[in-house]
Amino acid sequence: MNYTDWRQLWYRGRDKEYLWWKWNNGREAFFASYGKRQETITRNIERGMEVFRRWEVRLSKSPQQLRGERLHSAGMEASRALIDALSTGIRTTAADFVFVSIDFEGGSNCAVNQFGIAKLDTRALIGGTASSTAPGDIISGHYNTLARGRKDNFMFGQATKTDRSLLGAIIKDVLQISDTEKDYGTGTPRRNIVFVGHSTQCELEVIENHGIKLDDIPTVIGFIDTSSFGDALTLEKLLDSFNIPLPRNRHGVADSLHTAGNDAHYTLRALLAWLYDQHHQCASNQVDILHQLATASLPAWLPKRGSYEDWERYLECDNLCLDTILCAE
Repeated sequence: MNYTDWRQLWYRGRDKEYLWWKWNNGREAFFASYGKRQETITRNIERGMEVFRRWEVRLSKSPQQLRGERLHSAGMEASRALIDALSTGIRTTAADFVFVSIDFEGGSNCAVNQFGIAKLDTRALIGGTASSTAPGDIISGHYNTLARGRKDNFMFGQATKTDRSLLGAIIKDVLQISDTEKDYGTGTPRRNIVFVGHSTQCELEVIENHGIKLDDIPTVIGFIDTSSFGDALTLEKLLDSFNIPLPRNRHGVADSLHTAGNDAHYTLRALLAWLYDQHHQCASNQVDILHQLATASLPAWLPKRGSYEDWERYLECDNLCLDTILCAE
């Protein structure tokens, strides 16, 4: 073996006995001579500069970037634990958490006019019962409008008109999920959460502007930004790349996007599709549920009528919704 370190040469090198004889067993003398070699000096300088460059990069990052990297790594680890649990059918502590997708629309802080939430509990996936459950019962959603006169355009759950002053309290409540399965009467424990978003700079700014830091919430164990999946910069392109259904009007516009509740839901679907794409070849068939949920049919939806109304599509959707109601009766 080609040793270069002086300790390795002295203790393990092929010529160690010669070195001992040459330096009269004087390890310190050999080290003093070794350190003066030009190649050794050059190598030590290069090593020192490499260490300096690493520290320079690290110190140039803001605390927010460092926290984000740590949480993103933890989010990926939690996702891998979910894949393992799906493969074995055994729910482990590491795989027992809730994906919480959050989206804001309208800018940051006071400009926010929509707040969307989508949640997916991993307990609903592990054990093989999810395949017989409607996607809407597994991925729950809520949509809050904060702007006066804002029309609802939400497809996946309840919509609520919310006072802007309550936004901070709502965010805190969303990130505190009670664990009713482990309620022993001594205070309800909280579920672990993996925070999910797409291009989340705005979301993190809004959350921190309301005095909330993900690092300060012990139950937020990880963070995943789906904009890091491949080269798709927009949520629309990411959904298209995974063949996730996305309604479009006759002009080809995906008019259900840019509604906070819808985007939060679509972001979760994109995450499930990405996890399936990354792991389905090396995991059991149980991970197929991720693909099924990601690509499941969308609920019947009546699009919002705007100044350029697509009346033909609107009336088609209106008739579809009416037929659904009549059939139910």
